[in-house]
Amino acid sequence: MKGSKVELLQRAQELIQAAIVLIEEATVGDSNTKAYLTDHLKILASEDHGFLSNDINLDKVMRKYENDDEEIEFNNEINLIMKGDF
Repeated sequence: MKGSKVELLQRAQELIQAAIVLIEEATVGDSNTKAYLTDHLKILASEDHGFLSNDINLDKVMRKYENDDEEIEFNNEINLIMKGDF
């Protein structure tokens, strides 16, 4: 299977956002985890985080590669991740 850098980054973003939901559910009421883990993951995942930050995030990285037409040959591990079979 082949795909673009943006497709890989979009999948990574989806997985990070899913991880945030799981971590938040597992750590309800844990302000330390919220402050030092999930809030940082939210900043990393997208620009929709609501924090005052200029940190790099996946939305910015995707814009950097949006005109890159290079196709990447996915290895077996990436194929499984892209399909959700991991």
